[in-house]
Amino acid sequence: MSKRAWGFRLFFTALVAMTAPPSLAQPHEKETWIPVYITPYYEAAQTREGAPRVAVNNGLNELLSSNKQADILAARDLVEANPATITPFSLMTLAIRMYDTGLRDDAVLWFYIGKYRAVTLVETVTFSRGPMSDGVYDAIGSYITLAGPYFNGYAFCDPDKQKATNTAAIDWVEAHPYQTIYAPGLASRVKPGGVEANLAKSIASLRESAAKEAAQMDDPEFRAEFMETRKQNGMDVRFCWSA
Repeated sequence: MSKRAWGFRLFFTALVAMTAPPSLAQPHEKETWIPVYITPYYEAAQTREGAPRVAVNNGLNELLSSNKQADILAARDLVEANPATITPFSLMTLAIRMYDTGLRDDAVLWFYIGKYRAVTLVETVTFSRGPMSDGVYDAIGSYITLAGPYFNGYAFCDPDKQKATNTAAIDWVEAHPYQTIYAPGLASRVKPGGVEANLAKSIASLRESAAKEAAQMDDPEFRAEFMETRKQNGMDVRFCWSA
């Protein structure tokens, strides 16, 4: 696994969920929205009530800029209707807006889907060095490092639910291969082994990583320590609240 791809996964280990993400909230306030800035794709508004700037997909941008839950669900429906070429950036932005509008369970699923689609991309295709490829890596890393802790912060309120969601996300990514990987323009960049073999290997590795994480969380001693650490770090107050 490449150093960069490994780094993308590292941020989604259980230990990340122990640490509170950077936020505008005070230590004992609820995290009701995700105030992150990922140029040029997403810029949160200055306040929760404001409209963010979204530039991920011409067909989704307006819906994802809305603070109406119905519009965010409409964007999800468009993604589900045509998932083949939806970018990881679009998927992770959808997740942010789901979280912001109160759809936190769905938000975790779609963020994991976006992250795993990104992993299969970088483990299948080699990006040559340059402004464009560096920008792709940087943006993926920014979504994962800046927004990811919010999703894990909430997801690990219930480790069993998180495990099921994690599995469902990998299932979705396997069932809906990112068709951009097959684009003629990327043919010369496919890593040795070919698209299908690399993609299958990536999915298998994702499942292996998920199984290891699940086994760790299933250990009673580790889980007790993990949950206590979260509590001491204020994670329960910030994330484990009911609407």
